Amino acid sequence: MSVHKVKLFPAVVLAAGRGSRLGELTVERPKCLIEVGGRAAIDHTLSALATAGFENPVVVGGFGVEILRQYVSTRATVLLNERWDRSGMLASYLCAAPKLAENGGLIHYGDVVTSAQNLESLVRHAGDIVVASNTAWRSLWTMRFSDPLSDAESFISENGHLIDIGQRVCSLDQIHGQFMGLLKFSAAGWQRFHLELTNPHTDLISDDTTRVLRRLVSSGVRIDVIDLPGQWVELDTQTDVEIANRILSERIEPHVWS
Repeated sequence: MSVHKVKLFPAVVLAAGRGSRLGELTVERPKCLIEVGGRAAIDHTLSALATAGFENPVVVGGFGVEILRQYVSTRATVLLNERWDRSGMLASYLCAAPKLAENGGLIHYGDVVTSAQNLESLVRHAGDIVVASNTAWRSLWTMRFSDPLSDAESFISENGHLIDIGQRVCSLDQIHGQFMGLLKFSAAGWQRFHLELTNPHTDLISDDTTRVLRRLVSSGVRIDVIDLPGQWVELDTQTDVEIANRILSERIEPHVWS
């Protein structure tokens, strides 16, 4: 994808959740404003998006939306997910639907930090729906959990196409990577994903992105996978924040970030 086309390609950051598992870190501020590596997570994200060529990104906020709006200022347009406290991630997708309808776009979870290089690779990858897979997941999960399989979910691809995602596993054979909270949609791909979001059987409270993707795969929709070798952290718990600080500030885990 050319630089010109990237400029026309929306980037949407989903950052409406409170992040209750982060305890006191999110009592008075949104999850994406947690500081890691010397600056807020949203700063890392907006910087990476700008480096990758995206202009005028959209951030879907919820808890602490006015704090978020003031913080990002003119760097992004902030939309409000009014149902943030009584719905899941899927409601935030719907808030951004008008921005994605014409050209599709890039989806970036607000509680992950990744590199501009990963974003550039994702947006260049051909496909109507493209999901990023962290193939260096095991090194990071070993730092995050005493038993990586206690949290890791299925992610199986074959010939670059998604076969299974988001289910509990009991074997490493069911894990080719981990979902990174990064997706790309063409206009047609977004239309198909949006159709599933608005299907009566989709529960905006209990369903999540991986469940929707799994349903699409089951119905025969082709979902492409791009394997990315790390350069990614998630901010789900206080332990995650400590690990992210080590990786982003000290770069002592090159096998994860490089």
